[in-house]
Amino acid sequence: MGDMNDCFRGKLEKALDKIKIKVTECLNEAQEKKEISPALDVFETSDFIMSSWQGVLLQIKVTRSTIPFNIFDKMIFEVILK
Repeated sequence: MGDMNDCFRGKLEKALDKIKIKVTECLNEAQEKKEISPALDVFETSDFIMSSWQGVLLQIKVTRSTIPFNIFDKMIFEVILK
């Protein structure tokens, strides 16, 4: 719907930006605590996580399966943020 209404699109963009900021803050904190690699670019990683999550939500709706979530969870927490 955001592609049909500029006002709605703007509100959606602001909401997603707020979430992305929180994810970035969490990644920064994890780097400071040496819980994740200092080599990760927290801004790019945050963008990747958000984009991946949106794809997962779409796949869950289409497939009516939790498999996309399980793959997302494994890749983010066992591979990327290991």
